[in-house]
Amino acid sequence: MPWKYHHGMPWTTKGLPLEREQFIGWMAAGACVWSLGRSRKEILLAVGGFGALAVCFIIYDFTRGAIDNLWGSGELIPGTATKVPTQAVHNAHRIITAERALFFGHLPTVWLQERLYLPSNQHPPKWEVITSLTYLSHFITVYVVALFMWFRNKDRWLNWVRSLVMTITLGVIVYLMYPTAPPW
Repeated sequence: MPWKYHHGMPWTTKGLPLEREQFIGWMAAGACVWSLGRSRKEILLAVGGFGALAVCFIIYDFTRGAIDNLWGSGELIPGTATKVPTQAVHNAHRIITAERALFFGHLPTVWLQERLYLPSNQHPPKWEVITSLTYLSHFITVYVVALFMWFRNKDRWLNWVRSLVMTITLGVIVYLMYPTAPPW
C-alpha cells in the first residue's frame, strides 16, 4: 500500500521525522533501545520524560488556536493574511509604547533592522548567515540538548524536562491571559 499523507497525522508520512512530536517519539524510542539491558527505570524515564515533552508541545499547539476562541479573531496583522484577536493587537501596541519609553523613542528591533539589514545586497555579509543560523538553531537545539542530557545524566535530564515543561506551561498561561500580535 503506498504511503499517503493524512492531515493531522505526521507519523504516516515518509522521510525524515521533521514533525516535532514524531521527532520526540524517535528520540524516546532511541533512548529506550539504549536503555535495554539496564534498569527499567531508564525506560520509564525515557517514555515519561519524552512523552511529557510531546504532550506539552501538543497542548501548546492546541492553545494557540484556543486564543482565537477565547479572545476572538478580529484584526489582520499588517502585511499578512493572518488574523489575530483585537486584544492581541492592543496588547502589542502597549508593549511598543513601553519599548519606546525604555529606548528613548526608538524601537530596538526597528533600529537594528535599519542598521543591519541590507535588502538590495546581492551578496549578504557573512554575519547575516551567522544570525540566520542562530535563529534556525532554536528549532533543533532543544532536541540536541535533550539527547545530550539523556546520555549524560538521567537525573539532571529529568530536572531539565521538568523545567522545560514548566517554562512552556507558564508561557502558554501568560499568552492566554495577555495575547500579543506578532512579532511581540
